[in-house]
Amino acid sequence: MPFYWPYVAAFISPFLSAASAWALMRYTRSYAEGKEQRIAREKAEETWRQGRIDAEKALNDKINEVQKDRLEAKLTFEKDFAAITDILEESTEAHKLLAAIAADSKNHEKWLDRHDGDLDKLEQKLENMHNNILQLTRDHARNS
Repeated sequence: MPFYWPYVAAFISPFLSAASAWALMRYTRSYAEGKEQRIAREKAEETWRQGRIDAEKALNDKINEVQKDRLEAKLTFEKDFAAITDILEESTEAHKLLAAIAADSKNHEKWLDRHDGDLDKLEQKLENMHNNILQLTRDHARNS
């Protein structure tokens, strides 16, 4: 006998006992059970199996429904995310455009400030010329 046999026997023994008990129970039940009892038991087992099948089907339907809702929510999220991304890109472009307009506006203001002095000088010269023309006109009117 091999050296490991006591370990194997100790491991296999409960399984052999359970198998023999199951076989004995099955034999005893089939012997002791009458035809009507067997039909009632089989009907109850079939009802239980059908209930389990229906419960599994309902669970699978619920899982499919949840997965469908999750997929719809994911697609809606992706669509909304794309729309928000587009809006943010447009907003960024608009901010860049506004910054360029503000810079141009400041450049125009600087240009106007630079030339405002020139315009004041020109206006002063025109006023001096107008006054000189008026003076010449008065002088000419006096001398004529």
